[in-house]
Amino acid sequence: TLLADTGEAESSDLAKMIGQPVDVFKATAERMQSKGYINVLAEGQIKLTEEGRVMTNRLFEIAQSQEKVLLEGLNDQQIRELKDGLKNVAQLDAAKGSH
Repeated sequence: TLLADTGEAESSDLAKMIGQPVDVFKATAERMQSKGYINVLAEGQIKLTEEGRVMTNRLFEIAQSQEKVLLEGLNDQQIRELKDGLKNVAQLDAAKGSH
């Protein structure tokens, strides 16, 4: 939610957050810019457009809905453990990609 919260973020921070190498993220950002979702500013700064903000909100609502369905039947502790485990997997994967 880094970009969604502030409307701006560094491309290197976004690449790290989603586990993409910076050069791969650059291509992703170019596609998003061509679709009108972001503007790529000087020195790697990314800024959401109004259309990008609308899309972000819509995707966030879909993700929340899917999360609710997937976690149904788990108690709070199980949900925390699952989310912590997934974060660890993502961090390990990102660390592998940075070597």
